[in-house]
Amino acid sequence: MFNSISWQGYWTSLAILTLAYYLLIYLFYFRTDFAIRFGSASKEDLHFETDEPDKNILYGCMDELNAFFQQSAKSLPVKQELLFNLQQIMSKYSALRDSSYKKSLTHVIRNGCEQYGSIHLSAEEVRFVWSEQ
Repeated sequence: MFNSISWQGYWTSLAILTLAYYLLIYLFYFRTDFAIRFGSASKEDLHFETDEPDKNILYGCMDELNAFFQQSAKSLPVKQELLFNLQQIMSKYSALRDSSYKKSLTHVIRNGCEQYGSIHLSAEEVRFVWSEQ
C-alpha cells in the first residue's frame, strides 16, 4: 500500500504537516502576537471582541489603590478626605468604570477602607468614589 510513496514525498508531506500544526498552534494561542508582528491589526483592533480595558490598566489601578491604603494607614485620614482621594484615583481609571472589573475593584476599595482606616462605606459613598467630578 505504501510502496508508491517516495522518501522525498514522505519528508515533504511530514514537513508540510508539521508546519501546518505549529502554525495552527501559534494562531490559536498567540494570535494577538501574530497580528502585531505582521501589522495586520493595530493594538486598538485587537480588543474588538470585548470592551474590557487592558489588564495593565487594572494592575496599575490596583497598585495605586494598595499604595494609597498603605499610606492612608499611616496618616488616618477623615472619611470625606479618604472618599475624595479615592475619587481622584478612580477618575484616572475611567475605563474601569463600566467594565466587569468594577465589582471586584469596589470590593477592594471597601476592604481597603475597612482594613487600613476602619471606615465602612455605604452604597452611596461607593457611587461617589466611582463618579466623575
